Amino acid sequence: MKLTNVNYFTPECIFTPGDIFIGGERFTSASDNKEINQEEIDCSGLYAVPGLIDIHIHGSAGWDFSACSVQQSCSVQQSCTTDVLDGMAQYLISEGVTSFIPTTMTAGEELIKNMCRTAGAYINRDEISEVIGIHIEGPFISEEKRGAQNQKFIKKPDINFYRELQE
Repeated sequence: MKLTNVNYFTPECIFTPGDIFIGGERFTSASDNKEINQEEIDCSGLYAVPGLIDIHIHGSAGWDFSACSVQQSCSVQQSCTTDVLDGMAQYLISEGVTSFIPTTMTAGEELIKNMCRTAGAYINRDEISEVIGIHIEGPFISEEKRGAQNQKFIKKPDINFYRELQE
């Protein structure tokens, strides 16, 4: 496939007009013609950027990784499920986010453990944004710099608890 007349984002952080060649599932050069089918799409006036990666996201489109879907009746005591990650992933791909790292809040140990288990058990699917890890924002944060984090759950660093989360 060939995308013609597109303004593409370069490593120099500028947009340059030109063509983009796609062979199979990869970008390729014009010299790899055997991999490129003959389909051409005129992209005049359009811009192409690499897929975005969100490295700190608690939720999106009504889904809350730290609790549950806020589209349902829920409380912070309810545990996160892979449905929450699916909901986030489906929305994020529509915004150009090709992968993301769901982020915990400062919460009780069991809720944080469940968020880690859920992220670890999540199976990525084609056509939606990909979960590429987990960002554990709390409970090991500074009380003075806690922002909106719940002070009740802030802990001193604890290597044993951290190792449980890694597992």
